[in-house]
Amino acid sequence: MAHELANTSISSDEDLPLPTSTSRLFHVYNRRRKNDYAIFTADKAPLAYVRSSSFTIGKPDLTYHAGETDQAPIAAVCKFINFSRHCKVGFGDPNDPNIIWEDLKRYKLKNHYRIEMTLGIRKAFVWKRTNHTPIGDDMPFMLSTKNFKLIDEQTEELVAVYVNNGAKSWEKCGKFQINVDYGAQFDSAIPDTEVSQLYTSTTTMESSFFQTSPHSAIHARIARPAKKGSQPLLVFLHYWGGSSQTWHKLTDFDSSTSLSALYPTIAIDLRGWGQSTGPENNNNQAYSITEMASDVATILKCLSEDSTKQDLLEYGFLLVGHSMGAKVALATIGLLSKDLQELLQGLVLVGPAPPTALSLPPDMKAQQILAYESEDSVRWTVNNVLANPEKLSESDIDLVIRDSLVGNRFAKSAWPSYGMQEDVSPASRETLASRPGLRSSVLLGELDVVETKGRVEAEVVHFLRGSGVEVSLTIVEGIKHLVPLEDPESIYKEIRRYW
Repeated sequence: MAHELANTSISSDEDLPLPTSTSRLFHVYNRRRKNDYAIFTADKAPLAYVRSSSFTIGKPDLTYHAGETDQAPIAAVCKFINFSRHCKVGFGDPNDPNIIWEDLKRYKLKNHYRIEMTLGIRKAFVWKRTNHTPIGDDMPFMLSTKNFKLIDEQTEELVAVYVNNGAKSWEKCGKFQINVDYGAQFDSAIPDTEVSQLYTSTTTMESSFFQTSPHSAIHARIARPAKKGSQPLLVFLHYWGGSSQTWHKLTDFDSSTSLSALYPTIAIDLRGWGQSTGPENNNNQAYSITEMASDVATILKCLSEDSTKQDLLEYGFLLVGHSMGAKVALATIGLLSKDLQELLQGLVLVGPAPPTALSLPPDMKAQQILAYESEDSVRWTVNNVLANPEKLSESDIDLVIRDSLVGNRFAKSAWPSYGMQEDVSPASRETLASRPGLRSSVLLGELDVVETKGRVEAEVVHFLRGSGVEVSLTIVEGIKHLVPLEDPESIYKEIRRYW
């Protein structure tokens, strides 16, 4: 359907960015798990690297490096203004006292952003969201909110256009075409301000850190749908070896199975994984299921007390946990305050680890601890244990490898060493029993060898039903353990069906 929409006719001839003698085409690729961007010329020669340092104290949110890596000279920077959709764009190195600062401001409508620049004379330009302006034969991905055109405010000339790549590739973000030649400063302004659009004007997604303990800063990706409804907040908790990006097919606005377009969502990097930090030791089981659940409960408490985020919980919340994340979800329930317990609308447990204790033989435990030691070991684990390779793209596998390797050594060893052996069922059972009629959907890959059907039925489904929960078990055909990446549609449909 998306491809059919993408081929609909454009609205008017004046939107066509006709090539001129000065027209130049550039390609934009995601880097560093979709946080940074690399820009290439039409001939695929490296042009620039845009480094994201959002929420890093003392650094610009975006830094435009005129070269292949973030070690190249700085040509421009962008700073987001707190509690605002406006930005400060600096042309030059921020360490240079002669840097030129301009304002990129939301203008008239929420999808218009205006910037003024001195190009011999003072000129103003407006970025506008569009789904009707192609580059050559490439029509914009019509379901995307990340297609833009840059208009000269005075002449209404189409100066530049950016077309999002949609669902065609995880790695490639899109392309842009500049139709004028206003010099080097303007050329750096186009990608710098365009990338800022991807962060500020195209979605209501934000990256936040929560200090849940003296040595733990937990990162989360929060998104609000463009149109507010009455849906609960979806709280995504990833598997051992994953991150908030494990859920990107359900949380990215451009995904065909995006739930963030319909529900408020928060995808959390559990302690020691993704961008989250944790103690630099394993004393007192610092990466236990209980500690990770405490982080999640603390984050929910912070949301409920933050006037800028309380709206996320207006219609309650749903815990969505995968594998280890499912056990964290069940442990979280027992740690919630009474008022937050009342806001719990249900559970979605995907390939869930049981809430009860599981002890592995020493040889299997040692084997698991080494599973994420190298790219080769992760790739072997994905292809032979975690997933049906036919259901994953190469970029999916690359994502799993990066997430698995980036986890700190304490988080990697914690799950097989002592996380599996925890029994979080007593407190969870007590809380669930106080909420009769609560619903839980359990999804399991037909070919899952990590959490088998027999164990899930006996130790998860039976536990939930015994706690008074209304439970359904769905077997996802042809899928192994990485359901969020192998078959996100099954999760999408389950949540849409019941919540």
